[in-house]
Amino acid sequence: MIAMRVGMTSTEYLYQLADRENIAIEYKALPVDWLGVYIHLGDMCGPYIGLSELLARDERQERCVIAHELGHHFTTVGYTVAANSPTVGYHICRAERIANDYAVDLLVPAARFLEGVYRRYTMDELADAFYVVPEFIQYRAMKIYRNGLRCSEIRNLCRKMSK
Repeated sequence: MIAMRVGMTSTEYLYQLADRENIAIEYKALPVDWLGVYIHLGDMCGPYIGLSELLARDERQERCVIAHELGHHFTTVGYTVAANSPTVGYHICRAERIANDYAVDLLVPAARFLEGVYRRYTMDELADAFYVVPEFIQYRAMKIYRNGLRCSEIRNLCRKMSK
C-alpha cells in the first residue's frame, strides 16, 4: 500500500498549482452545505477559491475540494450558473461533473487506480493510498465502468457507491 502513495499528488502541489495560476485560496465561513467555491469575474474578482473553515481540520477532504475547485478554473470558467432559465440546472450539473472529472483525474490517476484494484485493495485502502475521500474512489470506478472496463473488481466498487 505504501508504494502507491509514492507518486501521489501532494497537497502542497495543489497549492503550488493555484499559486502559478494566481488563484487566491482562503478559508471562509461558507454556508453549511458548501465546502468550497470558485469565483472568477475577470477584472472584477478572481480567480479565487474559498474553502470552508471546516476543511482546516481535514486535509484529505481539503485536497479533494481544492482539486475540484481547480477543475472549475481549468475546465468550466465562463459557465454561467447563476441564471434564471430552464436549462440552468443542467449547466450546474454539467459544470460540477466536469470539475469532478478534473479533480479525480488529478488525484486518482486511472492507471495507478487500476493497479490497486487488480491488487484487490478495498475501497478504504484505495482511499488511503491516494489520500482522498472514498467518494473519489467510487467516482473513479464509475468513470472506468462507463468507459467499458466492467471487471468484477470495478463492478464491486461501483455497487458500494449505491449503498
